[in-house]
Amino acid sequence: MRANGQLFGAAALTLLVSVGLPVTKAQAADEAFTCRRAAGREGTRFLRKAAALASKCREQRLRAPQITCPQAADESRLERARERVHSGISQACSGDLPTELVGDCPSPCTASVTDAGSLADCVVCFAEASLGDFMNLVFPDPPEPGGICGDGLTGTSEECDPPEDDACPGRCGAPGGPDACECQPVESCRLVTQPPGTCTTDDDCPPEYTCAGGQCEAGICDVRVDCPSDGQCVHIAGVPDGICICRGCGPDDCPLGCTAGNIGGLLITNGCICNELDDCPPEDDVCYLGICS
Repeated sequence: MRANGQLFGAAALTLLVSVGLPVTKAQAADEAFTCRRAAGREGTRFLRKAAALASKCREQRLRAPQITCPQAADESRLERARERVHSGISQACSGDLPTELVGDCPSPCTASVTDAGSLADCVVCFAEASLGDFMNLVFPDPPEPGGICGDGLTGTSEECDPPEDDACPGRCGAPGGPDACECQPVESCRLVTQPPGTCTTDDDCPPEYTCAGGQCEAGICDVRVDCPSDGQCVHIAGVPDGICICRGCGPDDCPLGCTAGNIGGLLITNGCICNELDDCPPEDDVCYLGICS
């Protein structure tokens, strides 16, 4: 029953369900037999007790996921059960342990079994570890609220969950994709909100833009095509050159750029620049004095 220097070898649970072969009266009085029997009896008794408590608590969690197992009252009962294992094995194994019970406790337990106390520690540890694995299999933890990508609720492990994308409007990775429920990098000005309040850091802007005064800005421009990443060319009153600003002309794509006033640090869009009506967006029907309206 020993393999690779570990107690119990491949049949590690034998310790917990030891039954032994028929013995004579002389053998029954043998200390080694008494110790073996105590290890099996105390181990299985503890395992049954721990399983009953764990099963009851896990069933309650199915209805109330906020419950933590084991609960305080159950932990107190488990501690008393652990003490009974130590007491029973210590009384039965007062001398040297049988050779087959000496060795390393099975993984994940790390105790080295050399006497009654360490044998009891091993029995309790291995019983709880085995039971824990079993309970995790048959009573898996319920998912956290909003913890499933695709349920529309942003869980603690998610950055967003379409259509809930407050953290990165328009940039939440679709469920099943490579960036599922994660905020995707800003690659285009079309993926940011209209100023003011477009950004707080450069990471909120496309690579060619920097965050300045709450809006994503790049270099100077004359017309919209001068601006990278679908930016818009904004001509601010009193400034000779236009400046590339993400969503600076609002919802319109003004081919020749737009004019804007700058009042109190806020960008106020006045309209698209035009030479003729064809330069204006569909909703405008007049090109007057170089401005669509």
